[in-house]
Amino acid sequence: MFDEFAILMAVLTAVAWVFIGIFQAAKVGTNKEKPFSWIWYVLSLAAMLVMIFADHAFVFVGGYGALLVFGTLMLRKHRAEGEKSLWTGYLVNGLIGFAFIIGGLFVVSPMLSSYYFLAGGNANLDNKEMFAYGTFAIMLGFFAASGVAPFMWLKSMNEKASGAMNALFSSAMLGAGFIGSTRFLYFLLGTEGIEIETIQFIWGAIAVLAMLLSAVLACKEKNVAKKLGYAASAQMAIILFGFTTLTGNAFIGSALLFVGFVVAMIVMFMSVATLQEKMNIQTVADFAGAGKKCPVVMWCFTIALLYLTGIAPFGGFIGRWYLIRGAFFEGITFLQLQWVGPVAVILASLLVFVAVLPMLMKAFFMEAQESADEENSMAEENETSEEDEEPVVKMGLPKAIVIPMVILTVLLVVYSVWPMQVYNVLQTIAEKMLA
Repeated sequence: MFDEFAILMAVLTAVAWVFIGIFQAAKVGTNKEKPFSWIWYVLSLAAMLVMIFADHAFVFVGGYGALLVFGTLMLRKHRAEGEKSLWTGYLVNGLIGFAFIIGGLFVVSPMLSSYYFLAGGNANLDNKEMFAYGTFAIMLGFFAASGVAPFMWLKSMNEKASGAMNALFSSAMLGAGFIGSTRFLYFLLGTEGIEIETIQFIWGAIAVLAMLLSAVLACKEKNVAKKLGYAASAQMAIILFGFTTLTGNAFIGSALLFVGFVVAMIVMFMSVATLQEKMNIQTVADFAGAGKKCPVVMWCFTIALLYLTGIAPFGGFIGRWYLIRGAFFEGITFLQLQWVGPVAVILASLLVFVAVLPMLMKAFFMEAQESADEENSMAEENETSEEDEEPVVKMGLPKAIVIPMVILTVLLVVYSVWPMQVYNVLQTIAEKMLA
């Protein structure tokens, strides 16, 4: 299905895979990683492209199933320490999502005139309520694929897992959830199928609870990789909430957020993997002094995190503005969701900002602290020494890591302040979808 939306998603996916491949080839991570399984890597990319350009529901589902298989085999082949929980969580939630999607298709199939993706959908609503529940099951399946609470496979990420793996599967599965939701809702089922207020409210309420729960967990978590996983889950819940409104502005806002989110996630996990390698960063406290020791990486990491928060004037604010505007002025009014949802988006964004702020403060405004025993020992050894303290030594990094990371960060900054080219494409897409 070679429309503007497919082309945009294909370009985004290709960029993600190329930069993640470069990162992995440079072998930067917390462990001395085994050679990347390029066969499964390429096949996973092919599965994503099948999903993106699919013009038939079962072709899409086949691509999604292939992504689960190839992704699981790649993780098992890779077998870096700490990745067992990652591939297990990824596979389990993927299968849950797959079951919901197939079950929902079974429910709605009697009311579909065709399984092909067409603008406006293929629904013939003989039983509107049953069709709505089937649609809800399909969308819940894509929530599970995206790692949104309570299906938070992203929490399986940890400091021992490969940074490339974290970046790859966060972008792949979040992309599967976003692309699948769009394709099925707007091109197969049609928006009319979930416009029963009760169903639409349940779907929106799940997204609201998911974003708030994930943001709260991000605030409480001390482990860096898991904190970032929870923050990503909160962001994806915000993006998927935009679909509950079934409005053009909210769709544009969600898609604007998603495009930048994929780039920010790659920069974020590339950066944190490099920091873990060079400074053994595992918890928030370990960020002390990182701004001086790895300034380039830390600034890239900071920009990606600030995009994630969506706090004005940082990147991510424009997408949230359109999403909130669509939800408040055009969204569902059942049980006041038209204002509860936007308030939840703002609150979740603030909580994510609170969650990541200590890492940035420690990195740029605190010196690395040594233990009391080490300090006493050094004091005893240097009592008679009159030598000056050595300056902070900056960590050397391979150009194969620094250059792609900086390029992606610059692209993220440019996109954050000038997203109009993408906005114009998304406006055209929204008009076709909601015609």
